Amino acid sequence: MGYIGSALIIGLFIPRSKSTLPLWRIGVFNDIITIDMKNFFFFLCTFIESILNHPIKVIWLCLLFAFINLIADGTLIQLWSLNRNLERLQTETQKVKQQLVEVRGDIQKASDPDFLEQQARERFDLVNEGDLVFVFSEN
Repeated sequence: MGYIGSALIIGLFIPRSKSTLPLWRIGVFNDIITIDMKNFFFFLCTFIESILNHPIKVIWLCLLFAFINLIADGTLIQLWSLNRNLERLQTETQKVKQQLVEVRGDIQKASDPDFLEQQARERFDLVNEGDLVFVFSEN
């Protein structure tokens, strides 16, 4: 990346006592980078100190970091995906259990001689002895 112009200065200003001083200043002059680190670390230390003096803010900050961590490493997304898979598998399990009940009912019916006779007549066009069979010709 190239530099825009001969100098680039980014400043973030915060009020301190009665004056406004730059918190963080990065300057590029003739390809030399200078950073006002003293002011940056001073602000960072005062910010951390102000947070640590309020336990509720610490709790919220910890919760925020935990939530960001769960999202950043994909754990929350994996958990949501696993929940969806669990619901899908439970639905499939219910369907298979219903099919199992139906198959067990069919197996019980298959042991009944009347059912077997009815299936033989319907599927294989079989007749019983003494039944009258009519055959029609297409001519």
